[in-house]
Amino acid sequence: MLNLEDVESAYGESLVLQRVSLSVEAGEVVALLGRNGAGKTTTLRSIMGLLRPRSGSITFDGTDLVGMPAHRIARQGLSYVPDDRRIFAELTVEENLELARRAARREGEWDLNRVYKLFPVLKDYIRRGGMQLSGGEQKMLATGRALIQNPRMLLLDEASEGLAPKIVQQFVEVVREISATGITVLLADQNLKFARRVADRGYIMDKGVIEHSDDIEAIWADEQIVRRYLSV
Repeated sequence: MLNLEDVESAYGESLVLQRVSLSVEAGEVVALLGRNGAGKTTTLRSIMGLLRPRSGSITFDGTDLVGMPAHRIARQGLSYVPDDRRIFAELTVEENLELARRAARREGEWDLNRVYKLFPVLKDYIRRGGMQLSGGEQKMLATGRALIQNPRMLLLDEASEGLAPKIVQQFVEVVREISATGITVLLADQNLKFARRVADRGYIMDKGVIEHSDDIEAIWADEQIVRRYLSV
């Protein structure tokens, strides 16, 4: 469904991604693992057209995404939940969701009611401003905003970062439910325990390079790999 081959991306003269290759099959949940600064966010931004790669190819269901503007990539069926959430502070919860729905121009089963069913707390706060929410609630809103675009594939950046254990557990159930509806998921996270509970496979990044890939349970069981690339 998604294929990256030899992707190199940079910020100015600073090369971040170095010949990154990975693939995600339809229906999978795949984890992109690594410490902060490994290149995970840059990979997702490159996929979404927020950063144009210097070289390499990115295809989604056979469509070349390199050079395509982000709004057109979203209309192909890709939705992105950034690590900094990007909530519109001046808009209410419902306005944030409605704006995303209108911009996507994609019909499907995800509407306001479906999002509120997945995140009941958002329904209680529909008139509350985006910046009046807690960090966990903002992450719920950002995820709901991505889902209401009715994507075929969801990119989740640091879904568990900075969240209380209770909210992390809730996001485990959220990712499982999203996957059960048929949406393919690529999540970037440094939390292997979280990834193990939701992902099928994993890629490990370090300094902009894919250093290892395997089934998520095999990664979990490999103490040397975990210690080298994921331990803090």
